Formats: sequence, structure tokens, C-alpha cells
Amino acid sequence: MRIANCIKVRTNTIEFDVYIKSTGPDFILTSYQCALSFNQSIINNGNLGFSYIPGTSQLFKLPPANGIGVLIHNNIHILTFSSICPPYQEIISLSEKRVGRFRLYSNTPFWGNITNIIWNFEGNANTILTGSGFSDITNKLNHSHLSGSAAFPFSLLVEDGWNLVSIPGYHPVDQNVDTWWENRDKSVNVYNNNTQSVTNLQQEYTEAFKRITEANISVQKEFANTTWGPGKFPAAMARNAGELAEAFLKAAVINNKAVIAGIDAARQNIKTFNDNVETFAKINLNLIKTWQSFVVPIRQ
Repeated sequence: MRIANCIKVRTNTIEFDVYIKSTGPDFILTSYQCALSFNQSIINNGNLGFSYIPGTSQLFKLPPANGIGVLIHNNIHILTFSSICPPYQEIISLSEKRVGRFRLYSNTPFWGNITNIIWNFEGNANTILTGSGFSDITNKLNHSHLSGSAAFPFSLLVEDGWNLVSIPGYHPVDQNVDTWWENRDKSVNVYNNNTQSVTNLQQEYTEAFKRITEANISVQKEFANTTWGPGKFPAAMARNAGELAEAFLKAAVINNKAVIAGIDAARQNIKTFNDNVETFAKINLNLIKTWQSFVVPIRQ
């Protein structure tokens, strides 16, 4: 069994589906009892209710009918439901069937979204499936939990140019951008999950700092040679630019998975600066030579 299609339809209402299928040969299902726990932080001191939405089950002989509600055990709210009483049965094959769609609601708005729905197999409220002869056929490994935030219906106006979009939700299929926006322009660059590793950004900053250092050294050498004549340039000022860049990076605090608004623009600005550092250095050198034509140092 698995849980899917979790949607926050209103601020105080969440719906989700439960499915069942075989993982091998067809088998006979004679009854089921299900218990589900979830992240309790969403409750917001509200009074909860839990129900099956009639007509949503594809188990026509064994739809959810009994024990549907919220059980509080050790201050933990547990969602429960079970099939109608025997002697009915269903044949379960590799073709998935929906056990039903369920609704969790409250008299107060939920805090955020339901992020985990987990099958319970222990204690008084547990999950059990029975097969032929009402034998216990429960296999924990064949039950899929729901992890991630609940998805929700929304509208979004996307304008020409770059758009930074944050969606605190969980799509029932997957979190790929092509799933969220199946008709998007595939030629447009998109950062997965609205995040980008700053490895490239670090590289741009490193290169920028290295070029700044090299340009400064070049300018200061020219200034010293022009003003005081050729001589040995101080070693401290000629320190390797790469070492300085490394020291700079060590002092910088950059989260390797930071979500930086406008990160592409930042990288482009750094890249543009990189490309023009040498030009800036040449301008400074020309200024030094021009200044030298007016000021002639006195040498002893």
C-alpha cells in the first residue's frame, strides 16, 4: 500500500489517497485495518476529524467503512480506517487500485503542510492486511510512506525575464521542474529545486580576487620602477596571488548549498569584472606614465 496525492485544499483541510497493488502474483484480500501517524506540529491546538470521501474507492467489495477517525494514543493523533466486515474479498493484482481518498480537517488552520504520513505497525492502533482464510499477510516493506511537504493548488504569474519561484510543496509525481511546469520553455535554464551549489560562484570569486591581486602587483611594480627606478620589488608585495586568493576564501563564509536570490546575476557581474580587471590595470599604468611625464623624481 502507498500514500499519494496529498493536497492542502484549504487552510484547515488536507486530502490524500491510499493505493494498493500486488508486488508479485495476484492475491486475495479479505480485510484491512490501517493506522497512520503524521507530523503533529501542524495540529495548532485544533480538534481534528478524519473521514473517507464516499465513492472514491476502487475496492468495490471492500471499501473503507469501519473505524474511520482520529485515535489519540499517548498524546499522538493517529488516523484509522478499516474495510467492511467479512465475508467479502478482492483480488489484488499488479494493477494499482485506490483504496480510497481521505480527508483530514480541523476547526483551526493547520500550521504549514503535512510533511509525513507514516504507516503504524505496532501498538493497539496498527496496520494489518489479511488474505485467504484471514491469515495475516502484512509486509511492512511493501508499504510506502509519504515524505515531503503536501502539494497545493495555486496560480502563478510568470513574466518575461528571470523569475525566482519558491514552492513549499510536494508534487505527487516528483519534484522535477518539468513536472511542475510541463509546458515551460525547455530552452530556458533552470536551477533544480531553486538552489544552486556555490562551487561555480566560489570559482568566479577566486579568479576575480586572483586577477585583482595580480593587477595590483603589476601596477605597484610599474609605479615603483617609474618613480624610484628599477629595483627589487619587495617580496611581501609580490606574494603569490593564488595564495592570497586562498586566504580570502578561507575568511569568506559561503554555504555550499545556499539559495542566493539573483545568483546568476551575481556570477555574471563577477565574470564581467574578471574580464575587465586587466583593462583596469592597463588604464592605471597609462595614468602612471602620463603622471611621470609631469613629475620627474630626483635621484641621489
